[in-house]
Amino acid sequence: MLSELEQLNSAAFSAITQIEQAKPEDEQVDELVSQLQVLIQRRQIVIQALVNDDSVTDRAVLESQFDYTQSLFIKATRVLEHRKLLLQAGNAAKRQINVYKSIDANR
Repeated sequence: MLSELEQLNSAAFSAITQIEQAKPEDEQVDELVSQLQVLIQRRQIVIQALVNDDSVTDRAVLESQFDYTQSLFIKATRVLEHRKLLLQAGNAAKRQINVYKSIDANR
């Protein structure tokens, strides 16, 4: 169970890194976000199984997974805000181009 959790952690951080490095217009980002959602859901299921497993008595394991969860949340929130800014900048640039086209058409 712990090895599966480590694989999920690694895959989730990898997906976040790929999303961070992707260009705003890259269509692969949608697929990466979907993969990240699936990974997070699977991770939640495994963590819930760990918490419910009476044989897991090592508090350090659960605390380290809590730390991973916090880190994932922080990175995902940072990526979300960055992607929002990129989209807003792209929309502003498109509006500006349309204004210039309109001005040029009226000449």
